[in-house]
Amino acid sequence: MHAELLQFSTSLLDREDNPSDTQPACSAEDAQSFFNEVYSSQQHTFTQPQWIPAAPDPKQPFQCEEIQRKEVERAIRKARAGSSPSPIDQVPYRVLKECPATVTPLLHIFNLCWSAGKTPQQWKQAVIKLIPKTTAKDNITQKTYPASDQ
Repeated sequence: MHAELLQFSTSLLDREDNPSDTQPACSAEDAQSFFNEVYSSQQHTFTQPQWIPAAPDPKQPFQCEEIQRKEVERAIRKARAGSSPSPIDQVPYRVLKECPATVTPLLHIFNLCWSAGKTPQQWKQAVIKLIPKTTAKDNITQKTYPASDQ
C-alpha cells in the first residue's frame, strides 16, 4: 500500500503539466478555508477537495481480519536487535527477540486495538532528537535533522 501511495505522489509531482513552479489550482482563500476546516478541533468527515486528483483504487484489498501471530513474529524477527529502545517504554528489541512469551500478550493488545479502531495515546508519542550534520572538511555543524527512536 505504501508503494502505491509513493508511486501516486511521485506521479503527481513528476507530471510535465504540473512543474513545481506552477501556481496552485485553487485560490489562497479556498486553501485557507480547507485547512481551517481540516485542522479544526471539531469532528467532521473528510471530503476530498476538487483540486486534488483522485487516487487510483488499491491493487490489493484491505485486510480486515485480526492480526496473526506470524505477522507479529515476522515483525520482531525483522527488527534489528541492536537498535536502541524507545525512551518512552525502554523495551529493547533483544527482549522481544529472545522472549517468545512476549508475542502472545502483544498479539492480544494489537488485536484489541485493531477491533476497537483505536491507538493508545502513548503509541502516538515520540522523542525527537536533533542530530547535527557536520561537514567532513571543516568538522563544523551546518544544520541539524530530526531523528526519532520510535
